[in-house]
Amino acid sequence: MNRDTNLLFGVFAVQLGKITPHQLAAAAAAWATDPTSNLGDRLIAEGSMTESDRDLIAGLVDNAVQAHGGDAQATLAAFGG
Repeated sequence: MNRDTNLLFGVFAVQLGKITPHQLAAAAAAWATDPTSNLGDRLIAEGSMTESDRDLIAGLVDNAVQAHGGDAQATLAAFGG
């Protein structure tokens, strides 16, 4: 997952009520300093999200990116990026 895809994941997770904006901010700050694992995996490790929720959101992100020609940056912009 690249930066834009991780950001989309976070936006979708908050919008779907799977995490709070505070949980996203904390996970994103940690991810920014150590991007070796993606945001979804980090949220699971922190106990903020289940694997099932991660898989659901990752699928939605993949579908959204595909709908925008595979361009994660364009997808992020379409969601108010």
